[in-house]
Amino acid sequence: MEKSMSADSFVQSVLSFSKSVINDFIKKNIHQISGYLKDFKSETTIFWDKKKTPDASLTQYWNELENYYNVITEWIEKSDSRIILPQDEVFEQPVKTYIAGKEDVLNLPFPENLFDVDGKKSLFTGLSLLLHKQRFKRKKRKAEKKNPGFDYLKSGRYINSRAFLCRFLEYPLIEFLNKEYFHLSACQAKIIFGINRSMEKFKESLLRKKYFNDSENYWNYFSTENFESVLKIYVKDLSSFKNIIDNYEKEAGQRIDSFMESLSIEISKNFEIAGTYLLPEKEYNLSGAEKNVNELKKNIAKDQAIWNTYMNAAKEEWLKDIELSKMQFLSAWVCLDITSIVHDRIQEKIEPVYQSILGILKDTKNTLDENITEDAELEAIKQILRESNRNIIKNIRQQKLPELMDGISKLNISQLHQGFYNRFCERVEELSDIHILLIEKDTDHQALKADAVELSLKEILSEEMIPALNDDIQKINQQINNEITIISQDIMALDQIIGFSLEEAAGEVSDEDILKSKEIAIDAVRRTHERLEEFYTRVKAAADHSTKEIQHIILRLIASLNALEDSEEILKLKLRLARAKIKEQIRSTSRNAILAVKKILPSVLSQIYNLSLKIKDLFTKIRHISGIAPVEDLSDQFIDYALSLKQKYEALPFIYGRLFRIEPLESEQFFSGCVHAIAVMENEYNLYKNGRTIAMAIVGEKGSGKTTLINNVFRKNIVHPNYIMVNVDRNIDKEDELCALLTTAFNVPDIKTIEDMENYIVSGSSQYLCVLENMHRLFLRTIQGFAALERLLLLINVTRDKIMWIVTSGLYGWEYLDRVFNVSKMFHKVLLLDEMTVEELENVIIKRHQVSGFGLKFSVNDKITKQKQYRNISSDEERQLYLRKRFFKNLNEISSGNISISLLYWLGAIQELKEGYMIISPEITMEYSFLRNLTYDDLFTLCAIIQHEFLSMENHAEIFNNEPNESKIILNRLYQNGFIELKREGYFIHPLIYRAVAQILKSRNLLY
Repeated sequence: MEKSMSADSFVQSVLSFSKSVINDFIKKNIHQISGYLKDFKSETTIFWDKKKTPDASLTQYWNELENYYNVITEWIEKSDSRIILPQDEVFEQPVKTYIAGKEDVLNLPFPENLFDVDGKKSLFTGLSLLLHKQRFKRKKRKAEKKNPGFDYLKSGRYINSRAFLCRFLEYPLIEFLNKEYFHLSACQAKIIFGINRSMEKFKESLLRKKYFNDSENYWNYFSTENFESVLKIYVKDLSSFKNIIDNYEKEAGQRIDSFMESLSIEISKNFEIAGTYLLPEKEYNLSGAEKNVNELKKNIAKDQAIWNTYMNAAKEEWLKDIELSKMQFLSAWVCLDITSIVHDRIQEKIEPVYQSILGILKDTKNTLDENITEDAELEAIKQILRESNRNIIKNIRQQKLPELMDGISKLNISQLHQGFYNRFCERVEELSDIHILLIEKDTDHQALKADAVELSLKEILSEEMIPALNDDIQKINQQINNEITIISQDIMALDQIIGFSLEEAAGEVSDEDILKSKEIAIDAVRRTHERLEEFYTRVKAAADHSTKEIQHIILRLIASLNALEDSEEILKLKLRLARAKIKEQIRSTSRNAILAVKKILPSVLSQIYNLSLKIKDLFTKIRHISGIAPVEDLSDQFIDYALSLKQKYEALPFIYGRLFRIEPLESEQFFSGCVHAIAVMENEYNLYKNGRTIAMAIVGEKGSGKTTLINNVFRKNIVHPNYIMVNVDRNIDKEDELCALLTTAFNVPDIKTIEDMENYIVSGSSQYLCVLENMHRLFLRTIQGFAALERLLLLINVTRDKIMWIVTSGLYGWEYLDRVFNVSKMFHKVLLLDEMTVEELENVIIKRHQVSGFGLKFSVNDKITKQKQYRNISSDEERQLYLRKRFFKNLNEISSGNISISLLYWLGAIQELKEGYMIISPEITMEYSFLRNLTYDDLFTLCAIIQHEFLSMENHAEIFNNEPNESKIILNRLYQNGFIELKREGYFIHPLIYRAVAQILKSRNLLY
């Protein structure tokens, strides 16, 4: 169908339609973007208006913040931010409909100036123009001849309007809309990035990013007021994004005007010449035009796919940043919560009990002040002291100390730390497996490359941050647990400080010096008060220290998480992890190779090492024996040390001296360890009750705790109605002396011989449990010196059906008797007391020290300060703990776990009493090489003494067949040199050289 149309009406119709399509496209997308922004602001405003309550706590704000970020996450995942594409049906169909509604063919007049050429014509142009004119004339004649009356000039130009519009309208319109699509997408990207950045700024303001490097003061400024002010700025900031849309609309209007102007010119110009030689139909035919449009759409689709990928990556990265923000908020909130909880628990659980105990101590002091006077009766004073002790036991030991310990245990600081670690790990596990990371955020260029990478944030956190966090948490947990354990042990002895002193004061009171007892008691109250204040201060200091440490750790974690929002940083971290994995594989291969080598050569290496030690020890011995090694004068070191120890002991406070008496323990107050020994004794006793005949021996060095073990086991663990204790307190080698000892113990004075004793026991109906201590004193190393021992062994054998025999013996006397009599085979069980471990030894000494009420500090010398391990320790508490462990390890080595020797060395290590603290030397050094120069007379004498433990001058003369004066000279020389000491029972080896003497005697084959 042919139709005539003026150029102006055609162009105006096309331009009007084009503008309406463009405006509709922009309007709908602006509405889409504005709605997106509006929805986000609505979610934010509605949520906070709905959730915020008057007088809300900081914890409530943190909880609201967590909920808000969850809501935003859900909104981002569900919201549709898609820009409507130019080729979407909503725009493409109207264009197609518009073009399809046009007439197929328009017949129009030819332009009047069709063959006019502006400017100077070239030869080629002139020839071409001439040919076109001739062709035009032929067509004109032909058309007018065929249709007489037809005006070819006015109606002879034909245009395929659909092809023309497809070429000159659809193509540029789609091209323009596509460009505008990129502008709209850039506008939307700016809004998304802007909101993301606003949320990031909001988070950084709440978390006070600029103070990340000020860990000391960082946590002091969190408040609800700060929270609300930051929130107001955030909400206000969101309103500013409307400007992005406004700016876009302004710039879009300019671009539309420019496009419409160029489109008007282009269509007018081409419509004027379409269907002429200047623009023949073949240059804009329908199939060609559609082909060009379709090719354009394909290229546009590729560009749009890149933008879609970019926008999706932007949203994914936004979600990644939100997940990181939530983890940072969680960390900050839990840290503040831990701080608050610990403070509240101290105030609620510990402070009231602490004040109550202070009140009890004050009342006790007032009672002692008012009632103990010089004119008070002796018994009344004792009664006051004992009554005060009972009140202390009732009020402090039985009530307040358990409450205080319960309060300390309920601090649960390490559990709070572990709880944070567990929650953080759970959050990491909840992270998405894959995150998208945009490498470059550039929204100003349409030729955009969506440079994005996939990575696993979960893997990065799991392999980089969680192990480091776990190490930090475990370290501070170990510190706080160690500190709380030590404090708890000290606190448990709090009542004993005053209780022990009151008992001792009651025992010391006399008519001559009544006020001494008062002084002892008042001083005990004062020391208890000081220790209580110290313990309370230490608890708070330990809590404060752990709080600061967890704050430092969490702040570092927050800063590290914040850094992961930077694309470059997270890529560096990913690269570092990859390198670390490669290095670990190399190290693993190396370790496996080294382990394989070690597995092949362990025995060789061990033999080489042992041989080197033997050669070194042999060389040292040869130097000492030959006199090559310098040997100090006996009086220069050992005697001076022994004298200084005696002086120190005399100068110690009364209570401290009483606590560290070198004698068997009667009560279980300071008894510790011996778990294995107690279990063995209980088992033997159960066998005896079940009808077995039992005779057992307990063997150990002098001072190893044999008597203490007996005292405590038969007071607490084993109770027998016919318990007999026989203490051989002197050396006996005659049968009649043994008989007298037994008849006294069994309370049968009429019996005169051992045979009668046997008959009495065997014929009777009673069952006994008999403990005979110091069996090693029942012989002398003479021809007739074993009569008493042999008779005892026979008695034990005959009466085993009636008596459970338990004998104790010194180690070296037992070893001698075992060689001579094979005495071990005469007993069902031989219990050899093991050396105390470092931990057991420390526990025994610290138990006694705690009761003194004095503090404890270890000094440090130049040797220790140069050690790298010591220098690497930062806090004073950790350094004291290090010195303490080091000291007791040294003490255990030098004393070989012998408790009596250890107590003496402990007293010798006291440097001074300063401001209520015992200052302890950091290590014990003692050189015993001078013992190698002893004469054989001296060595044989020391051997006899160590086997019998005590030896009188008469015993010595009898053993060595000496004249009394000769033995007296030998013993006196050793006594004067400090090697032996004298008690009522006889001479004994000085405890400080006891183990050294035993080693020398063994090296000379004088001891077995």
